[in-house]
Amino acid sequence: FAGGNINIKTKAYPDKKILQFKFSLSDKSYLNGNHNYLKSGGSPNDFIGFDDGSRSFPSALSNDQVLSTAASYRPSDMTTVLWYDYLGSALSKFESDFKISSFTPTKPMGIGFYSGNKFQVFSNLEAGYFANLNFSNDITYREFETNQWVYSQHNDGGETLSAYTHRDNERTDKKTSLSGNFSFGLNYNEKHKIKFQNLYTHSSSDWTTQSVGYTPNIEQGIFIKQHYIEKTIHNSTLSGINILPVLDNHLIEWNLNIGRSIRYEPDTKTHNYSAETRTDNGNEYDVYVLDIQGGKGAYREFTDGCLLYTSDAADDLA
Repeated sequence: FAGGNINIKTKAYPDKKILQFKFSLSDKSYLNGNHNYLKSGGSPNDFIGFDDGSRSFPSALSNDQVLSTAASYRPSDMTTVLWYDYLGSALSKFESDFKISSFTPTKPMGIGFYSGNKFQVFSNLEAGYFANLNFSNDITYREFETNQWVYSQHNDGGETLSAYTHRDNERTDKKTSLSGNFSFGLNYNEKHKIKFQNLYTHSSSDWTTQSVGYTPNIEQGIFIKQHYIEKTIHNSTLSGINILPVLDNHLIEWNLNIGRSIRYEPDTKTHNYSAETRTDNGNEYDVYVLDIQGGKGAYREFTDGCLLYTSDAADDLA
């Protein structure tokens, strides 16, 4: 076992002027293959990783109520007919649907911008700044198989291992990453230093999975899940170092920090379809029908949360 601690303190500004711009374009072998790349409806802003509100939970509906045909979720003062009528009206208020479609992927790209400089304000006062902005996007495609088995022991001592579920999956994931940083600092006579730093990061992931196989409830079917999530961290810090010659050069380090973490996960959709054979005028044909076992044919979930945190600290070091 080994342990340790690394304390990294970034500079508020560089020692000399910096001005850089970077651009990158990449490629992946599977992006050139004949794959079934899938996507949900989304919004035009998905390219930069920000939903435009089309996935948001409708403001006209109550966000503390489960919308389901199951009797346990029906308000006690509402008849079944009125509840179904309300559900039909509620569904019409959602902007996004359950449709998925194929698309041709673009090549992943990245952009970066960096700028910084320092200035001599007075003979004993120095100031400077540093700023950077980075953006990148990416597309991944996976084909994978998932299986589950059930192990059983019998009264006669025999044992069996039975297939429980089997799925052949295709997943397309579109990702973005955005980060920005700005810092500003003052240095007075090499004894008093103040730094303000602002950090912002934002990432998004939009993936669609389509699976073919079976479960205990569906003998043969198609299983689809559409998932979109944004994660944001915003952190601001004001810190300083003060050397006090009148107090035997004691060193005081202090900082004030405030930050916010946001998880935005709107409209995660899951819907399953079972294979059926039907007859029309003596002709048989295969169809996939929405599975509604348990009164839940398809469902959507919404998550939106924010965590705010603050801290302050000061150390007096001889």
